[in-house]
Amino acid sequence: MYLELQQRLRAQLRSVLTAKYDLEPENIPIEIPPDLQFGELATPIASNWPASCAKRPKSSPKKS
Repeated sequence: MYLELQQRLRAQLRSVLTAKYDLEPENIPIEIPPDLQFGELATPIASNWPASCAKRPKSSPKKS
């Protein structure tokens, strides 16, 4: 049952990320939390994704 839920959640997250942010993630980690008070499934995508999508800043113009 958890495998089916993981697949459905992963597909839904991928759909939202593509529709709203034009992102196509290859892998969306979904985990079973160690304690049930944290829910049945969890994903660290909110904290991990911004760092992996960050673009390098443009270099500052060189002074001549």
